[in-house]
Amino acid sequence: MKKIVILTLVIFLVLLACKKKEATVCGVDDPATQLPWLNEIITLAETDTTGNYYGTIYLEYYNNKPVFFTDMKMGSGGLIGYWFQCDGSTFTIDDRNEFLTFSNNMKLNKIVYTNI
Repeated sequence: MKKIVILTLVIFLVLLACKKKEATVCGVDDPATQLPWLNEIITLAETDTTGNYYGTIYLEYYNNKPVFFTDMKMGSGGLIGYWFQCDGSTFTIDDRNEFLTFSNNMKLNKIVYTNI
């Protein structure tokens, strides 16, 4: 019995010591610093005094492809909500119903950056 307890404890400690490596996103380990366009937005957010870059950047997936969503106004004059692809280009869904379904089902649980 004592051997089983010790063996179980050893297995538990080995599993605990194993670090789970985060999957790469857009081919990088840390998109906030390694994607230049995203890092630029974050830099603006860190120094902005207008409130245009106040908010959060999230990582979401659409059809198993990563997209970034931010609730920052980004100088738009009030429009809140921007979506970007890995290369920094704007992410759009042409079909309105499909877009609404996607945006209503976003989990918003993978935060890339926030200054809130």
